Amino acid sequence: MNPNQTDGEPAAVLLVLHAKGYAGLMDQALKCRPGFVCHVEQVGKLSQALECLAKQTFSVVLLDLELPDCPGLEALKQIRIRAPGVPVIVLAGAEDEDLAVRAVKEGAQDYLVKWQRGGSPQLQSLMRQAVRYAIERHRTAAQLEESLFLLGASEAQFRTLIERNADAVLVVDKEGMVQFANPAAAKLLGCPADQMLGRSLGVPIVESEATEVDVMHEDGTALVAELRVVPIEWKGTEAYLASLHDVSRCRQLERETTAFHRLLEVAFGVIPCPVVVLDAGLNVLRASSHFAELQGGGTAEVVARPLETLKPFSQLSDGQVIGKLRTLAQTGGHWETELPLAGPSGVTTPVRLHAHAFSSGFEADDPSGSQPEGTACLVVVLDHRKPAKQV
Repeated sequence: MNPNQTDGEPAAVLLVLHAKGYAGLMDQALKCRPGFVCHVEQVGKLSQALECLAKQTFSVVLLDLELPDCPGLEALKQIRIRAPGVPVIVLAGAEDEDLAVRAVKEGAQDYLVKWQRGGSPQLQSLMRQAVRYAIERHRTAAQLEESLFLLGASEAQFRTLIERNADAVLVVDKEGMVQFANPAAAKLLGCPADQMLGRSLGVPIVESEATEVDVMHEDGTALVAELRVVPIEWKGTEAYLASLHDVSRCRQLERETTAFHRLLEVAFGVIPCPVVVLDAGLNVLRASSHFAELQGGGTAEVVARPLETLKPFSQLSDGQVIGKLRTLAQTGGHWETELPLAGPSGVTTPVRLHAHAFSSGFEADDPSGSQPEGTACLVVVLDHRKPAKQV
């Protein structure tokens, strides 16, 4: 099956997330890629999610680990009890990544760091990819379990099934030696399948538990993969079926984005000016307290709002500045201009706008790399510390 599709049927996604602004951005991100059709049902509490699961069958659940009525891993436990046949992807804060890893060990298919909910083309792509492959891996695992039960000695049909799997699949004996490898395993490890036979897999085998392991490509490149292992019988002897899903790119992007957001936290505390971070659609991802004060509220009230609805951009008589920022989000680079900023007393002060676009590379949905470059975010600083010309 093409991982970009779900057997031709729309994927039913249950999004369990309390923050409605971010939930709207995630809903938009899931639906904006041609070739991936889904219907999203969003609720803000575990109790509501359990009610939905009782009434409807879903393809996948995106579960926030910070729900108001059930924070932490208990929410995952309740979801899995109510719907054991539905894959779950947990959403955790950047500071709760260890909790997310524990969730995967306790049955979640994958995890995403919650600031990935923004409009970055690459981060949106990783989220869609995580959803698609969670559905695919769950379906394949169910097919394998059924095949192992029904096939018995029909090794040929079993081989056909796992050779078509998008993930790397290997059969290893009790000593950890490879007895079979599918084409995806050969690609992941950079070694022809026949040359892997009789060699050690090189990673610890732990039954019935998803773990992240370091694997080595034949060219010496270190990869991070999610390993899942089930016991099987292979040619009359006890063995293990091991699947490896490459998560290297996702984990690297998470580390880079975590570092970037920590840098922003420092910048927000040091720069005594309004600062706002935008996604590629010019919706607010993060805002400094100075920027929130311009709007007369807190930072939480600003997040997910379109930039053109916020001061000073809502006070402009034409759309040239917004249009320029939209272009910058697509092309990358840096731009400066001067804007009038109306204060609470009605006095207009000229400020200098500095906009920096950070490029994120090619869309992860497109393995050919033929898509135009996207932008991780725009950082806009309104600098009133230096005199500026009246606009």
